[in-house]
Amino acid sequence: MSLAHSGNDLAPDPVPPLIYVVEDDRDLRSSLRDLLEFNDMAVEEFSSAEGFLASSHPNRKACLLLDVDLPGAIGGRDLLRWLQKTECYIPTIFITGSCSVKMAL
Repeated sequence: MSLAHSGNDLAPDPVPPLIYVVEDDRDLRSSLRDLLEFNDMAVEEFSSAEGFLASSHPNRKACLLLDVDLPGAIGGRDLLRWLQKTECYIPTIFITGSCSVKMAL
């Protein structure tokens, strides 16, 4: 899986960048998708880290909106560690409904 790009491309991409939303809360996931698509952004959504990993990821510019506390065997932090370990560098923004200073640090 390769989601990274060199950043040195001079020609515009024929395919717009993609935002992956990985969030288990269906209503929040839907609201994020609506907001992003309203602003002309391409979105793919997943309810779990496992679903994200099982999907096909073309070599495409992308970023990841990732819930910290996903249910299942792979949580949000675990997914980010796995992506880094496999050298799959994708800009990631963590989202969460509950937060503590310790978790943020």
